[in-house]
Amino acid sequence: MVKRVADLLKLFGEADGFKFLTHDFDPTRNDDFISLVNRCRILLVENTGLIPSHLYDLLFGFLYGKTWEDSNGTEHQFHCSSDECVQWCRSNPGIHPMNNPSFGPEFDAFRNSIRIYDRGLDKIIAQAAEKFSNLDIVWDRRQLRPVSIYTDVYRLKQIINKVLETMSDPRFTGQIQVSFQKQDDVNGYHVGDLIIEQKGSFAGKSVQFVRDRVGKGAGDLGSLKNLMNGNVYWSIESLWEEGPVRVNLLKDSIFKGYFEEIDANAVTGFRHIIKFYHKTY
Repeated sequence: MVKRVADLLKLFGEADGFKFLTHDFDPTRNDDFISLVNRCRILLVENTGLIPSHLYDLLFGFLYGKTWEDSNGTEHQFHCSSDECVQWCRSNPGIHPMNNPSFGPEFDAFRNSIRIYDRGLDKIIAQAAEKFSNLDIVWDRRQLRPVSIYTDVYRLKQIINKVLETMSDPRFTGQIQVSFQKQDDVNGYHVGDLIIEQKGSFAGKSVQFVRDRVGKGAGDLGSLKNLMNGNVYWSIESLWEEGPVRVNLLKDSIFKGYFEEIDANAVTGFRHIIKFYHKTY
């Protein structure tokens, strides 16, 4: 499902896809917003049941209504099929409704809900660090600021906050380091790893115990799996009772590579690796 999400979200960069839901019309084209919305509806219907429900609800709500939630969890009642939008488009053919001062902020809010860009990841981590002020969270702003990815931004915020919540346990006191690594052209996709690691803190449990808990949807890791499932892939690294192991809790193939032995010298804490697949930065 993660790659299916990447295939769908790349359409926000294509003129015959979803691009003009978040961009003004190209002056060299002869576009009509109502026709565009109808075409986008068809593209979304073709993905029914193939993408996570939260992302589907966001796209459906913006195209059809009645409401949708932005990247901050704020509910919006304006949508592309609302009477005010349709009537304005009929009275202003060929002009994108984002040029209406009343509608423009709505399109901005939607764009910021499906894409991280322009220091967006840096801002998200800064907001999370402010929320979890009891934690010592550090990151390289210069590294995070250029990151540009299409994703369900509100869900990503929920994931990051939940990871940090698990690290708020008073038994764990290590500094938390956040970083991002990207790799191009992996079987036709760009891959980005958001890494959140609590230095000097380790699992202290068996790998099998963690697998069983996640499989049952129990505890914090079970909650994290529910948030991440279908949106990203997810691995954790630590020193376990069995030794240094990477556990691939959500991955492309569920039939192999669940556990991977890793170099003990490379394990400096409890590390979450949140993996994005996307077709463009």
